[in-house]
Amino acid sequence: MHTKNTKGFTLVELIVVIIVVGVIAGLAIPRYSRGIEQSYENDATLQLKAIHSTNKIRFIRTGQYWPVNQVNMDLGEINNNLGLSIIANNVTYECDGVVSGLEYTCTAVRNGALGTFTLTLTESDLSATNPVCTGSCP
Repeated sequence: MHTKNTKGFTLVELIVVIIVVGVIAGLAIPRYSRGIEQSYENDATLQLKAIHSTNKIRFIRTGQYWPVNQVNMDLGEINNNLGLSIIANNVTYECDGVVSGLEYTCTAVRNGALGTFTLTLTESDLSATNPVCTGSCP
C-alpha cells in the first residue's frame, strides 16, 4: 500500500502570503520614510534653536549677533565662532549677518527622500514661525 505524504504549502497559499507581505511593506515603507525625514527636521530645528540661544547670549555680552557682515558661514564656522558642536547629520547649515550685527539668518537645508526642506531662523524670538520650514516639510 502506498501512502501519500502531504507536508508543505500549496502554491496558492504561498502566493497569498507573498501578496499580504507585499501589501504590508507597501504601507509601511512610506510611513517609515516620512518618520525618518521628520526626525531630520526635528534634529535640525533643535540645532537651529541651539544657534539661536547661543547667539542671544552673545548679543547680551557684546551687543551684536554673529556673524557680523558675513555671508555663507558654514557649519565649521558656526561651531567655531559660537562654541557649539553641531553635527551635520545630512543637513547643510549656513548663517548670514548684516553690517550692524543686529540681524542674522541661519538656514538648515536637507535634500532627502521626500524632497528638499529648508528651515530658516532669524534673530527674532523663537515661535511657531521661527524657525520656519519651507519646501517638502515632513
